[in-house]
Amino acid sequence: MLKKSLGFLTLAGLAGSLTFGGCSNGPTLAPTDGGATDATADTSTPTKDASKDVKEAAPSCSVNQDLFGVLFKETSPPAKAQGLCTSKQIDDYHALCYGGADAGDQCQAFYDAAANKACLGCLRASSEDKTRPAPVIYPVTEKLVQANTTGCGYLVVGKPECANNAVRYIMCYRSVCGDCTKGSDDETACQKDAKENLCKQYEATKDCQDAYTAGKTAIDATCVGTTSDFKGNYLKVANYMCGGTTDGGVTDAALPMDAPAD
Repeated sequence: MLKKSLGFLTLAGLAGSLTFGGCSNGPTLAPTDGGATDATADTSTPTKDASKDVKEAAPSCSVNQDLFGVLFKETSPPAKAQGLCTSKQIDDYHALCYGGADAGDQCQAFYDAAANKACLGCLRASSEDKTRPAPVIYPVTEKLVQANTTGCGYLVVGKPECANNAVRYIMCYRSVCGDCTKGSDDETACQKDAKENLCKQYEATKDCQDAYTAGKTAIDATCVGTTSDFKGNYLKVANYMCGGTTDGGVTDAALPMDAPAD
């Protein structure tokens, strides 16, 4: 049975799943939930190519409460049309850091370019600035990320205040069961236990859930890719949240002169 609280955490705000890649400046993660599938993540801190260090199936499926605390980064609620990324930057980030090929050097170069700093601050979370809006991509395990379709959805229905708890809920049950073999019965049982106990405190209120359900058609059209995979979801969410428009980022946004520190 899981404990019902995480007393060592102060939680307030965040929200996507992919497997970690070899980029030393930023995480490469894969999507989960919200219509997204898991993918390899782009991480800014790994010192080795984590994508080549895939764990074997764990001999037992145990709850890892500490991992939630490590992965979680406090942010403000999500925001739309922030104008911090051009369509090209959004496309390039996925192609270079989540494309699957050995593009580690090119991913690193993308992170190193000063012109991309503001955009990266919108796409991924920072532990140094809690005032930033929730990012486009967030980690759900040590090696997986997902696109923030949940946060995007709550923006669409005008309930941004609901987003971060909903994302914490997903992060919680995904991360504490991160040692389970993906898709296994053990994982299913572990996540069920986590949802009913440890992570239940972050579950969206009925008011939030009702608003999300009522707006599902609009949410899917705005935040979910046509194939519901990581790339499709990421592109939709990134353009809506970090681009200069609220219609999926059809037009490019001007890059601000002053990029936020990562």
